[in-house]
Amino acid sequence: MQVDKSENDEKLSTLPDELWVEIASYVNNPSDLVNMRLSCSFFDRIAQDQRLWLQACIDRGYINENNKAKLTSEASAGMPYTQFFKFNIQKEREVVIPVDVKQTYYVVGENIPVSREKNFFELTVKGEFDTASPIARKNIKGETIKAAFPKKDPIMVFKTREEASQYAKSQQTVSPRGNVTTSTPAIFEVKLEPIHASLKKKNIRLGNTLNLPSQNRPSVEVEYFTVKQSDISEISKGSIYGRKETVDYTEKKKSLGDFLKRK
Repeated sequence: MQVDKSENDEKLSTLPDELWVEIASYVNNPSDLVNMRLSCSFFDRIAQDQRLWLQACIDRGYINENNKAKLTSEASAGMPYTQFFKFNIQKEREVVIPVDVKQTYYVVGENIPVSREKNFFELTVKGEFDTASPIARKNIKGETIKAAFPKKDPIMVFKTREEASQYAKSQQTVSPRGNVTTSTPAIFEVKLEPIHASLKKKNIRLGNTLNLPSQNRPSVEVEYFTVKQSDISEISKGSIYGRKETVDYTEKKKSLGDFLKRK
């Protein structure tokens, strides 16, 4: 028999919230607090009590005597301890890696239009009204590819071309009918300065060109880290994902700043 949520809440609320919070304070594992939230709407509210998450932050060492006063003030101003706990958990999972200055890394740039609307001749003389979908552009120039390098920090960097390509695939745009790719990102080969970077993981949805809702598209996990423009020592070989056009060039550190400003 399924118990109505309101009926369940009414029964549980016979005890005051303060007592339920006191009972929940004996939950040692934060993941159990999360499971508690999922059990019913009443415990969802109880398990979000900031006193519980304050204690969880203290138990894991995220909050100590040195920063407690500052964080308590921020919490009262709208930064909940649940958010602070989540932020630190994510930070714990990050892996700091040294960047190999000799290795080639990959940057996914801005989207480049790869199709165009049909012109008047194509629509009238050829009688293509019923198939008025965009058609592929031909011979995209190297300067167009170079200009697609990211213009703002932070810049996502991938260790392999495969992961860069998977991310680029997720950023493609398609025509309203979903049968023509209208824009797709450029991918660049870069070399980096000797820095340390935090390796992160991201789940991305593939198959924009499949004309499927996001939740129905396959997903894949990729690893990446972020850098500033000043961390890039060399840019070379730009290409467009899914197309044959490439541009081989080298922008060294001394001219890199001018190159980025020029775009």
